[in-house]
Amino acid sequence: MKGLSFNNLSSILSTAVLFFSLYAGERQAHLPQKGWYAADQEKLITNILEYDRKARGRYAAPGVSDVQAVIVSHAGHSYSGVYAAAGIRLLDSKKIKKIIVLAPCHSLLPLNTAVFVTDEASYTVPNGTLLLNQAAAKKLVATDTIVQYGKSLGVKNPFDFEHSMEIQLPFIKHYLPDAVVLPILVGSQLSTKEIRAVSQLIADYIDDQTALIVSSDWIHYGKDYSFYPFLNDQHAFEKICALTNTVMQPIFNQSLDECIQVFDATHANVCGRVPLQLFLALLEKNVFKKKLSAYLIAYATSVDDKVTFDSAVSYATVAFAPPLLNQSIPSLTNYERLSLKTYARSVLRWAVEGNCENVKSLIISPAFQKKCGTFVTLTDGNGKLRGCKGTTIEDKPLWRSLQDNIVQAALHDARFSPVTSKELPDLSMKCSLLSQPQPIELEALALGDGIIVTAVSKTALFLPEVAREHNWTKDQMIVELYKKAGIDVRVVKKSQVKFQTFKTIQL
Repeated sequence: MKGLSFNNLSSILSTAVLFFSLYAGERQAHLPQKGWYAADQEKLITNILEYDRKARGRYAAPGVSDVQAVIVSHAGHSYSGVYAAAGIRLLDSKKIKKIIVLAPCHSLLPLNTAVFVTDEASYTVPNGTLLLNQAAAKKLVATDTIVQYGKSLGVKNPFDFEHSMEIQLPFIKHYLPDAVVLPILVGSQLSTKEIRAVSQLIADYIDDQTALIVSSDWIHYGKDYSFYPFLNDQHAFEKICALTNTVMQPIFNQSLDECIQVFDATHANVCGRVPLQLFLALLEKNVFKKKLSAYLIAYATSVDDKVTFDSAVSYATVAFAPPLLNQSIPSLTNYERLSLKTYARSVLRWAVEGNCENVKSLIISPAFQKKCGTFVTLTDGNGKLRGCKGTTIEDKPLWRSLQDNIVQAALHDARFSPVTSKELPDLSMKCSLLSQPQPIELEALALGDGIIVTAVSKTALFLPEVAREHNWTKDQMIVELYKKAGIDVRVVKKSQVKFQTFKTIQL
């Protein structure tokens, strides 16, 4: 008997899937007809590939791997598609076989006191069909009355109206086409006790082949959302970022209790509040059996390209993965690096002009909270040194260390007069992050590393690039380093001179 050809086998499997879907129930996408994303398969795939291209550049996360969970936004693809792609693309399709989507249920407000699953076997979006975890949904419904089938509400079935879950499915189909999905719509009125109870139910379905996708936008500000915690003036844009940062800190810290306290204190209008809290409850149960760190992949708003606006929504992407090991300098995502450079430039302007309203708001991610030495170098339009300051002592968070050294370099380098506002347009600034210095013998010193010399109370530092920029030999570098420190080798004993070496990363 001849074996089945690949085409014949594929045809049989397709027919089987179609029969199974018709028998067990197949849910069809409803958002394309409403303009949330492209209804045409080719157009949708083209859009996702473009989002992916942008995500791989501006929102890449070098070194981050084994991602177990992501928080992504759920606006229409034209608004936040790139941020969703930036998160979901980090999930490893070779490892992840099951996905649980935790999404808010907007459509049933205010009677939103349950958790909803669907009994369908599959969900078809324009770029393909995803299998749903029908068995898990059935067990959840049978275990606790707080979990219900969406169809139990009849014409009010939230899966027929809700966008926050379906909006992620085209990305899941693109990046993890064979994963089985358990979509969960979470009511916004669940109590803390109910959140913890639901987390216990869901925890039983999570293993090392499971990924969590939490669907949430962040601050909803202005006229469309009746949320005005501050005036809609020229500073509103930065204040939205500042409030988003406040709300995100408990997420970074992975603390449910802190999250509840922050929402109670700020009354922040975040649509995914309860799914986020449910996610934190799951992390507190250590459902992945490993320590996870949070990585800020992206932040933006719906009005980034506007000067004035009536309403705005902030978007953010956060990935959760094991900590990066053997990192002598905090590892930054591409977005973190870019946002820190923007923040640094605004601090320089503030230091010189004295107006604190010039300082850009910053999402202070866990990487920015790590203690790290920093060094700031200012040069004028001719490339000449205009001021520099730094510290190798790891006693401040990275962002604060950088801020302090920018102010010192601009205003308090004793070799120069303070920088003036007229100089700012032509002033270049180079910011470096420093590793913890390590002792080294003079004979072992090599060009290409940062170097520190200390003798009695005198000390000086060269960044790794200094010798290269001046085309110095090792001996010339040592002589110049002595000069910078004010060390007279004719007076100081050799045993009193100590060297240290360090690595740097430039922003």
